[in-house]
Amino acid sequence: MFVRIGCLSICSVALAVGLVGCDRDEIRAYQAPKDPSLPSPFQATAAPSSATKRPSMDWTVPDGWRRQPGQREMRVATFEADAGGRSVEIAVSAFPDRAGGLLANVNRWRGQINLDPISQQDLAGALVPFSNQGVRGHTLDFAGLAPDSGDRSPERILGAIIDDGVGMTWFVKAKDEPSVLEPLKGEIDQFARSFRIKANHPVHAHPSEASNGSEFKRDGWHPPQHWKPDPTPSTILSAAYNIHTPKGHARATVTALVGDGGGLLFNVNRWRHQLGLPPVDTLDQQLRMPIGTQSGHPSVTAFDLLAQAVSPEGRLRFLVAVLPHQNKTWYVKLTGPDLAVELEKEAFERLVAWIQSSHIHP
Repeated sequence: MFVRIGCLSICSVALAVGLVGCDRDEIRAYQAPKDPSLPSPFQATAAPSSATKRPSMDWTVPDGWRRQPGQREMRVATFEADAGGRSVEIAVSAFPDRAGGLLANVNRWRGQINLDPISQQDLAGALVPFSNQGVRGHTLDFAGLAPDSGDRSPERILGAIIDDGVGMTWFVKAKDEPSVLEPLKGEIDQFARSFRIKANHPVHAHPSEASNGSEFKRDGWHPPQHWKPDPTPSTILSAAYNIHTPKGHARATVTALVGDGGGLLFNVNRWRHQLGLPPVDTLDQQLRMPIGTQSGHPSVTAFDLLAQAVSPEGRLRFLVAVLPHQNKTWYVKLTGPDLAVELEKEAFERLVAWIQSSHIHP
């Protein structure tokens, strides 16, 4: 049953990440937000954008890897390398902000090779951290289990999840049979560890980034005292707040995108993916009761999404309000452990109501 209370409806979301590989032993600089291989829903809402100061990424390609031509959805680059008598794909992708967080992405990949999810406490034993010129990341090597049905062989994932420190999360991923990937383990690890920021290189904003912080009018909005403005938010965000609660750390963000940002169902399933939840076919499939609202306007749709995996702080939860207006869509998001988000829900609703009254119905 899909319930609406006041002007809010609720659902869930997730993020899918695809990844791939490269050329010869040389350094390339790639500009992820400008790359045309981003998903088509964002291409459909493209708008003119200006260069930002966000640096691009450099990496060193192992000898013998081949950069594949053409565009692939959700990827910045795709490489092929010879191993086990055939070609293996190595994918590179990039997404704004934390892209759902380390645990959610690790468990999403584990699910792809028939492994059970792990908890936050298990992450340290599953990943190998590294840093390179300010870039921090984790490499991983997961050996999967054979599917319960069919004659398919077990698969293995070699890859990395990388935080560039300037508002993007990068992914390196290769998936194939364990014996096929074994000769490439050292090369993939070396490739991931070579990622580094190319300073002073202009990068064009992602085509879905319709605005920056200047469009978020703060006059009249008084966040709670414990909501601390993020001093270095991603350039895709109009506003960001770090929130410290007795139940854990939460975060509130405001984003304005051109058009519908890919549509509600696309975004709901992207958010669900970030939380390790399966996709839904329609918005009638509701997972949690709706949150209330004080905005009094019928144009707000809200989603309340709860992850399945449990961490020491609790299950990750998303509250997202979607406010379409003319040629833009505003996304107001509160993320954090379930209990921390519950403590901040009323303040979140006040923020939604204020954005409606000041930006949409002035």
